[in-house]
Amino acid sequence: MNSLARFLNKIKKDYLFYFSKLTNRALVAPDMLQIMITTKCNLKCQICDVWSQKFNNELTTAGVKNLIDQALKMGIETIYFTGGEALLRPDIFELINYASRPQSTTTLNTNGSLVTKDMAQKIFSSNLDSISFSIDSVSPQIHNAIRGEQVFEKAIKGIKYLQNLKKENGQRKNSRKQKLDINIASVIIKPNKKELFSLAMLARDLECNTISFQPIVYNGNLLKSADLISEYSIDSEDIADLKESFNQLQKISDKDFIVFLMPEKTIQYFQKQKRVNTCFAGFNRIFINPQGDISFVCFESFGNIKKDLLKKAWQSKKANTLRGKTKKCTVNCTQFCSERPTSETLRAIHLNLAHKIKNQSRLFKRIKNKLKKTS
Repeated sequence: MNSLARFLNKIKKDYLFYFSKLTNRALVAPDMLQIMITTKCNLKCQICDVWSQKFNNELTTAGVKNLIDQALKMGIETIYFTGGEALLRPDIFELINYASRPQSTTTLNTNGSLVTKDMAQKIFSSNLDSISFSIDSVSPQIHNAIRGEQVFEKAIKGIKYLQNLKKENGQRKNSRKQKLDINIASVIIKPNKKELFSLAMLARDLECNTISFQPIVYNGNLLKSADLISEYSIDSEDIADLKESFNQLQKISDKDFIVFLMPEKTIQYFQKQKRVNTCFAGFNRIFINPQGDISFVCFESFGNIKKDLLKKAWQSKKANTLRGKTKKCTVNCTQFCSERPTSETLRAIHLNLAHKIKNQSRLFKRIKNKLKKTS
């Protein structure tokens, strides 16, 4: 697909997502397929309970490949492998390489503790496009108290191993994908409320491409989390510190280092405010758990990939009913699957279109010439 076709396809998708939400129907394939490849994990983090969840009959290698085939055929562009700890799956690189196509992006998140020098080489030699390391504090003591002994040190070493491989090789060998983005993902909690800027500086010093910040979700349940209390929760007296951290963060994002953040929503979330939100979870992401249940991450499943076709389930009446529930949901969602700012309103679409045209003058001239020829 050439640059003009890609440009027009992106604008088309912005409109289709807007009208999907307006009509409560899936008029376009979601942006992402998120596969919880396993709940197995080598850690027992204090801010996560996925490791305690038990699923019977995890999807087989053949089952995941069939799922990937269906997703790519639908037009889904990003395949996101998560866990548990995704690197514990013996077939993870086979699956990554299988999902890697010219039109697709593969991404994975990890706690980083398993990224030894040998593991880093396997990651680098695979067709993975992007990897995110969980780092919640610039203090090894704080991070390790949450995630486990020496986890901070191992994760930082893992990032450095991958960065060294990028520098030493210039480009990746034995891989269809030349570029590997290395990122940090941080959970916003009471112990790190004043060090979010420092975390971003750490990510930049490590030459990461991005850092993303998301508030803690208690017990893995977003829909109930606002009513639960945790020692890691941001309280009312912490809000001022958090706002100051956000002000600092918003000044450092640029084209070479991006900070993903939802400051307004995050503050409202910790203040336990309820409102009808602009959630796109029922439209831009499909979530599959280890036993194959199909859902919108937060709500109940509307099928299972072991017996249902992905596209048919995605367009089913039950899925549409659940989309209605997402539109009425009053939880102030702070998960990135809820975000699609370029499709929220027609004005947002048109502003994004104008911005893209302004930044791509050559492309605009080509579009203009095309329109002249057809008029």
